[in-house]
Amino acid sequence: MSSPKPNPAPVATPTSAITPMPDAGEALLGVLAKIRQSKDLKSLSFLAANDTHQAVPFFQAVVWETHRGKLRLKAVSGASTIDPKAVVVRELRQLIKILRSEFKSGTTVLDANTLPEKARGLWTKYLPNHGLLAPFEQQSGDSGMLLTREIPFDDRETLALTNIADGVSWQWHWLTGGTEVKKNRRRIGPWLFAAGFLAFTITAAALLEVPSTSTGKTEIVAADPVIVAAPIDGVVDELKVLPYQKVEQGQEVLTYIDRNLRADLELAEKHLLVAIADREKARQIALTDRGAAVEADLAALRVEQAEIELKYAREAAARAVVKAPATGMVLLDDADIWARRPVQTGERIMSIADTNDVLARIWIPTGAFTNIDKGDTVIVNLDIDPGTSLEAEVELVGLQAEATVDGTLAYRIDARLNNEDQVPRIGLSGTARVKGERTSLLAYVTRRPWATTRQWLGRLL
Repeated sequence: MSSPKPNPAPVATPTSAITPMPDAGEALLGVLAKIRQSKDLKSLSFLAANDTHQAVPFFQAVVWETHRGKLRLKAVSGASTIDPKAVVVRELRQLIKILRSEFKSGTTVLDANTLPEKARGLWTKYLPNHGLLAPFEQQSGDSGMLLTREIPFDDRETLALTNIADGVSWQWHWLTGGTEVKKNRRRIGPWLFAAGFLAFTITAAALLEVPSTSTGKTEIVAADPVIVAAPIDGVVDELKVLPYQKVEQGQEVLTYIDRNLRADLELAEKHLLVAIADREKARQIALTDRGAAVEADLAALRVEQAEIELKYAREAAARAVVKAPATGMVLLDDADIWARRPVQTGERIMSIADTNDVLARIWIPTGAFTNIDKGDTVIVNLDIDPGTSLEAEVELVGLQAEATVDGTLAYRIDARLNNEDQVPRIGLSGTARVKGERTSLLAYVTRRPWATTRQWLGRLL
């Protein structure tokens, strides 16, 4: 601001010339009309500080407002700009603060001689002896105008200035938000719209039903493979087939090292011959010696024992050659690991599967598992052709979670493929989506976050 001057030329009036104006009412109405036509706070403040002189003569006028707890001057009569760093501006702000603390409400006529000592020193330094403090009552915060001159303001002038202050207050209120309701409406409007939209979305999600889906990794496996296990204890000599080779029922698939088996067979045959010879000898003796009849019976029993041992040896020798129990494809990871490998009876060596009878084995992580029942629809997308979807139907749902290869827990789901014309190859992998029972979209979307939150709260509590 350029510092307010004691006698600004545009508005200053000699003390002797201040006399009641004959058309004061008309002038007051004109000032109020200009106030209502103000388009912004700057023009409104300038009008209040300068054009008010048309209705009530004064020497100096100051319009102020408090913004975020800091008082600042908006307009000073006779000054086009305000320098907030000027000494006179700082001291005027200090004076107004003191006056507002002493005279808290209503239009107040002031006399420099009756002001508090601190305010009186600042007043007499720049202003005439008499003044009027007119706060803008309707404006939120502390704002108003201070008018000064050499003679006191009478009751008629005080009433006119109160009306002007009220007019400025209402217009100010309108320009800064159109009554706080309009300002609050602008602030609250977007939030109210967002809240309504959120409520609508939640309600729609609660009413809209969608099938609950669970996604997991899948692999094409044989539906009912025939297990080929070690028939006897021994050492594998040779595998006669390769992994994923087609075999016919009765075809040789592996052989044992049979040296011991052949030796056992030869020994059993000799034992049988010896037993038969002993039996015949005992019978000949029994014909002449009745006391030898018991020995003949024992020899006959030894023959039976030798026959049983021979039968077992022959069966063991026959089992040294393992044949395919069914027609299909050999499911075996590595044939080399079985060569010269000792095995025990019942140990699994390979399996033979029907390539036209396959299942999709799906592993659903525990966190993604929903209520899945037999007969639910499954959509399978294999990695070899992700753009093609295969439809399947749930046949088996695991009751307990199992540890998978990657160390996580998952439920096993077996699903029968519906497309019999294009049966995928055993061993292919991909992803599968299991469509369970229908549930609300809201429950489906919040299911996993809610489960995670419950686990987290459970650990805390």
